[in-house]
Amino acid sequence: YFQNFKQSDPMKQALIGENLNRVLQDTHQAHTYIFELLNYEFQVVTQQNYQRDLTLAKINKVIVFSLFGITIGGALFLFIIFHDRRSMAYLAYHDPLTKIANRGALKEKITQLQQDRIDFCSLLIDIDRFKSINDSYGHDIGDELLIYITQKMSAICGESHLVGRLGGDEFAIVYLDRDNVKKVALKLLNISKRKIKIRDYECDVGLSIGISCSLPEHDTWVDLLKDADNAMYCAKKNGGDQYQIYDPS
Repeated sequence: YFQNFKQSDPMKQALIGENLNRVLQDTHQAHTYIFELLNYEFQVVTQQNYQRDLTLAKINKVIVFSLFGITIGGALFLFIIFHDRRSMAYLAYHDPLTKIANRGALKEKITQLQQDRIDFCSLLIDIDRFKSINDSYGHDIGDELLIYITQKMSAICGESHLVGRLGGDEFAIVYLDRDNVKKVALKLLNISKRKIKIRDYECDVGLSIGISCSLPEHDTWVDLLKDADNAMYCAKKNGGDQYQIYDPS
């Protein structure tokens, strides 16, 4: 088309008659060709832009879902970390069976009170005849008995005082009201005045309680509990079901 159009250059020949018709026809054909070429190129560019936009849309979708997944995953990861840390912190200071304070919590509480020079008493409690319950009825009944007694002790002492389990059937209470420690000891003894019914079994147990009040010579929490332990064994030696107060003299 361009070659024919070039041959019809008006500088070389006059555009009259058949020459004019041929030039016009060639010009029309050239215009049609150029138009089709431009249309084709436009369609190619449009298709490329569409594919590009489609690819970008897919990439954006992937990015959005990836960010969403990262956000959800990160939130879940943080939740697991916080949950595990909370569970670990709870287990670090609570007895897994009875859910009350454990030995570590008792140690920390007594040590803090000693450092702050706050007057308090420690009650060491041992369940009399508990071994016979395990031997006769099984450890599951023994565990339920421990849970029952700790719930009663916690209800009697209230939230302002710390009830903890040292291990086995031994418990300790950090009691902050020194003037009423004898009254609370009598209330604790009433827990086992009658046989405790666990399922279909009647458990005949008692409580031996040793009481030791904080003194300047108690350098550590062990010293305080040692005096309470001595008083508790005196109560047990005298038949149990009673409390004894440690006398430093």
